Amino acid sequence: ALLNASFGNAAELIIAIFLLIEASKAASPESAANYILVVQASLIGSILGNLLLVLGLAFLWGGIKHKEQSFSSDAVSTNASLLMLAMLALIIPATFGQTDNHSNETILELSRIAALILLALYGLFLLFQLKTHSHLFINSAHHEDEVASLTMKQSVILLVTSTALVAFMAECLVGSIEHSAAALGWPQIFIGVILIPLFGNAAEHFTAVTVAGKNKMDLSIGIAIGSSTQVAVFIAPIAVILGWIINADMTLQFGLFETITTFVAVLIVNSICSDGKSNWLEGSLLLGAYAILAVSFWLV
Repeated sequence: ALLNASFGNAAELIIAIFLLIEASKAASPESAANYILVVQASLIGSILGNLLLVLGLAFLWGGIKHKEQSFSSDAVSTNASLLMLAMLALIIPATFGQTDNHSNETILELSRIAALILLALYGLFLLFQLKTHSHLFINSAHHEDEVASLTMKQSVILLVTSTALVAFMAECLVGSIEHSAAALGWPQIFIGVILIPLFGNAAEHFTAVTVAGKNKMDLSIGIAIGSSTQVAVFIAPIAVILGWIINADMTLQFGLFETITTFVAVLIVNSICSDGKSNWLEGSLLLGAYAILAVSFWLV
């Protein structure tokens, strides 16, 4: 699940890097702010997409194939706790931005300090997940009987080649966002929150839904929720630190509306997954919530 989430988020990280580089080279502050807005929107969109769209599809598809499915509520609870902490790091800058008492420099400094703390906590989370409490994250059903279709060497070559192609396509995507938004008349925030994460994480989405159909819900949820956790406490802080290095003012002030919707999405998923069971109706509820958010970001 961790490897699926990491390689699935590689596209998200590459896109964010190219956008931040463009922001640092922008001819005007307005253009730089637009690029940073798309970075922030794509990160929020990735969290929402994994929590609501991917998990909703996984619950729906798995629920159609199996009447009721179960998974480790302990693993979900640990990821949800880390996500709630990440929401705190987003809520405070967002509320600061609504007052006149705090300057952009204050928000920038706060974001950089919070990013360093989140990275440290993600390191502790990996230690907890992979070493000290790994038994909480072991799949309830083992499937060692599956035969690998690729050797280790072939797998590494395929991953490296895919990453290189993703990097090339990400550069093309970044260069066309501003012009495409203007030509189509679509809001940039809709492109950032809905379209970029949807296409950037398509392979990861497909994997989570496919394994749910095979009744491997621990793996499916590990990919979906684990990916959101990684974006919130690793990819977003890395983007802030990178912006710090290349002189692009990337902050954790993602906007009050975006932050509230993400916070509510985390609460909804935490509530639905708390019993350690899933069915097709719960999947439909998550998909309905995502559809409402997609329309709201189109109209915002």
